[in-house]
Amino acid sequence: HGTGYYDAFKLQQSPADFEANVRRLKLVGLWEEVRELLKVFELPDSFEVETEWVELGTKIRLLMEPIDIANFYLALIGRASRG
Repeated sequence: HGTGYYDAFKLQQSPADFEANVRRLKLVGLWEEVRELLKVFELPDSFEVETEWVELGTKIRLLMEPIDIANFYLALIGRASRG
């Protein structure tokens, strides 16, 4: 068994792991923009029920939440090591 993406991200042992965090930040930023547009009613009424967007939101959550958790613990470990 190889290292899963959650553990690989948390361990940050390769440049690809750093790049994964950069991509995570970009993707989360874009999704937050979509959410803000939704909040201020700047998207079509049908947006919330369009299968493509619902599935995309689900995929983003399934991919990003574990990485966000790993990032939290990575930051926590970094703070603890600094004292």
